Amino acid sequence: MTGPFEFPEHPLSRKEDPFVDAAGNNPFADSEMSSEIESNPYSTATDDFRPYHPQGHVISMRSRGPTILLLGACGGLSAICIVICAVVSPADWIALLLIFSVIVSFVFGPAAWILGSHDLRAIIAGAMDARGHGMTRIGRMLGAMTTLVAVLYLLYLVMTIIELWDS
Repeated sequence: MTGPFEFPEHPLSRKEDPFVDAAGNNPFADSEMSSEIESNPYSTATDDFRPYHPQGHVISMRSRGPTILLLGACGGLSAICIVICAVVSPADWIALLLIFSVIVSFVFGPAAWILGSHDLRAIIAGAMDARGHGMTRIGRMLGAMTTLVAVLYLLYLVMTIIELWDS
C-alpha cells in the first residue's frame, strides 16, 4: 500500500475540487487582483483607508448621573454621621445612629463607587449619554470617600475591641 487508504464505494472519497477547473485554475478568482491577493491576502488598497468617525449612531444607555450623585450624597451624609457619632459622647441613640450610619455607608458608598466607575467607562466609550458626566464623577468620588470612612471606622472599632479585650 503506497497511498492513503480510501473507500472506493464512499460518495466523498474521490470528490473533485469545485474551485479548480480542468486546467487547474480557479474559475471564481478575480483575474486583475489575483497577484495582489497571493502576495498579501490581508492588504487593502490605500485609497480605501478611512478612519472611523461614528456619525448618526444611537446612544444605547441613558445617563445615571443623578442616581449616582444621590447614592454618593446619601453615603457622604452617613459618613458625616459616623464622624460626628464617633466624636460625641456615647449614648443609646447615638450608638443606634452610628450602627445605622455604618450600614448605610457600606450600602450606598460602594454602590456609588462601582456604578460611577462603570458609567464613566461607558461614557468614554460612547455607549452612554455624556450629559451626566459631572454628576457621575462627583457621585463616584463621594462613594469612594464614604467607603474609606466606613472602613477606617470599622478598623478603629476593631482596634478598640482588641484593646478592651487585652485589658
